[in-house]
Amino acid sequence: MKDTRKGGMVSRKVSIDIPDKEENEDQITNNQIRYIRNLAPDIKINGGLESLGKWQASAIIDQIKEQKEGLERDIAEGRVHKGRRSKAFVWIIVFAIILYFIIKYLR
Repeated sequence: MKDTRKGGMVSRKVSIDIPDKEENEDQITNNQIRYIRNLAPDIKINGGLESLGKWQASAIIDQIKEQKEGLERDIAEGRVHKGRRSKAFVWIIVFAIILYFIIKYLR
């Protein structure tokens, strides 16, 4: 699982299991399509969202919500890598190394 931070947003790439389409299952509704695209704008499904059934879409929505809640929980508990902190840490190390060599060569 890889967390990425871009533009102040944290995202996580996840896999979702899509159940088989049931016999005579109604097609996905327009509301479900909008809801899924709102929850996961970058979602890619073979055949597109429009190829899904109503119950398949419902299962996907439940899984996306569960994954999103897990990411939010990980952020709240500090388990998500904070990009800004790591950059600051790297700059502190670089500054300390430069300062070390300046002091060493000025003696």
